[in-house]
Amino acid sequence: MRVKQRAAQSLEDVISNAEAARAAGRLPEAAGLYEAWIAGSDSPARSAALFNLGVLRSDMGDLAGAAAAYHEALEIAPRLHQARINAGLVAERQQQDAEAARHWLGVAEAVVAGQADAIPFATIALNHLGRLQESRRQYAAAESALAHSLRLDPAQPDAIQHWVHLRQKQCTWPVYAPPPGLTVNRLMAATSPLANAFDSVSSAASSFSCSSSTCSIPAVGGASASSDHISSGASRE
Repeated sequence: MRVKQRAAQSLEDVISNAEAARAAGRLPEAAGLYEAWIAGSDSPARSAALFNLGVLRSDMGDLAGAAAAYHEALEIAPRLHQARINAGLVAERQQQDAEAARHWLGVAEAVVAGQADAIPFATIALNHLGRLQESRRQYAAAESALAHSLRLDPAQPDAIQHWVHLRQKQCTWPVYAPPPGLTVNRLMAATSPLANAFDSVSSAASSFSCSSSTCSIPAVGGASASSDHISSGASRE
């Protein structure tokens, strides 16, 4: 078996050059710089290079190549939670919902396993999961995903607004039944006057029935909202 030789160029230099190529719109060139460095290195820092390569391949529409890069990055660094989030986004773009959910739940499970560094990434992953489930009309599952996200970090106004909106869609009353860590006042402060009106009407009219129409609310991380490149200052050979 061929043993890889230590790359002559530092990863910091590769990232700097690749970022310059990317900024100039030369994505294939930027990807090629990472591919060459990865092929010639046996450093654990390959995980960062593979992550950045995955982002570039995704931007170029090479979803299979992006998925492969994230997979290899996670084999080297299982706690690179950004790669797991992005792998889920790639799977979603490939119409592989179960695979996307598996990646995002993996980040949430890292928190359960005691990895405190995963908490900020788990909220992002759970928000993506809730968004995907809502788009598939799996409203109860979406509500549960956002509730778990809010338990990890209650200070998410957009997630609160989506969570309340999902309860409205399901005719779950009272709408403002706060999950742990939140209060009714914080829920109301994060939602629109229209949402507050819905809850007031529901309390006064027992015959109220939910409308199929939905109000426009801020997105909680769309399918294109991936974690961006790892910078040269965050990676070392």
